[in-house]
Amino acid sequence: MNKLRILSVLLSMMTAAVLIQPGVSAEGSSESTSSASASAQNTSAGSSNAAADQEKTTGTTAAKETADNLFTVTFLDFDGNVLYSMDVPSGGKIDYASVDTSSLHTHPDIYTEKMFYQWDQSPEYAEENISIRALWQSATILLKNVPDKRRYTALDGSIDLDGLEVSITIEKQLTELDEDGNYKISTTTSDDVALSCAAKPATVQEAFSDGNSSAEISIYPIGETKPLSSYKIYYVPDFGDVTGNGIVDAVDASHLLRLYADITEDPKKQPDDAFMLKGDIDGDGKITSADASFVLKYYAAVSADEKTVWDDIIKIK
Repeated sequence: MNKLRILSVLLSMMTAAVLIQPGVSAEGSSESTSSASASAQNTSAGSSNAAADQEKTTGTTAAKETADNLFTVTFLDFDGNVLYSMDVPSGGKIDYASVDTSSLHTHPDIYTEKMFYQWDQSPEYAEENISIRALWQSATILLKNVPDKRRYTALDGSIDLDGLEVSITIEKQLTELDEDGNYKISTTTSDDVALSCAAKPATVQEAFSDGNSSAEISIYPIGETKPLSSYKIYYVPDFGDVTGNGIVDAVDASHLLRLYADITEDPKKQPDDAFMLKGDIDGDGKITSADASFVLKYYAAVSADEKTVWDDIIKIK
């Protein structure tokens, strides 16, 4: 009986122990769960960081691959200086239209115009880093002779451009190189461009509108604002009237012959510029018997037809 009682007590104690154990285990389990949760969070954060690192690595790699697939196309000016550059994807089309060449249009002097002509090479697609150089062309206009006519006896008509000689030389850089490694240059010259020029003032009346007996005439290429050259013309209404009596007759011819004889005897007896304007009829720069002969011809022609003008007798210079 006592044994049974002891066993019962032992069982009761064991039961109590068992009941108490779950409580203790629950507390330990809670701590374990918290630890596991933190571990899971750490694992999740690590995974997120790893993903971010992976994304960053992927982005860097992609950027590197993009950079590796770009070629730089550099455009150079006439002197080899950088004018413009662009990055073009491998195999991409080169956009030549985006290159502004307006700065290459210059005027080295008032008679020469220089501008962009072509590129020394023009690949359509980018396949490597490449430099492309601008080649030039130039046009130089040269005035060889001004018009012959300097003296006008009437205020009607246009400025006479007969005798005007103007040439234009065109030079172009070619893509081919010479033996020294320089771009070859082609040259063409046109000597018949006087018809592309105009006089300003354009008429005799306009030239002498200020009442002066001399005027400045400028020669311009048509459409241009810079003159090629200028020269002086004169209004000589008393042309041939070397005696100053208001008419041209045999007396003027005689006067010229006497002066010619005096000059032949003494070269120092040269007339002044004012006399030469109306007495040097043929415009050779001196007084000779030929001038007297032209005066006689004019006098005879006017006597027969008063409408005769000097240009009917000789083309006055």
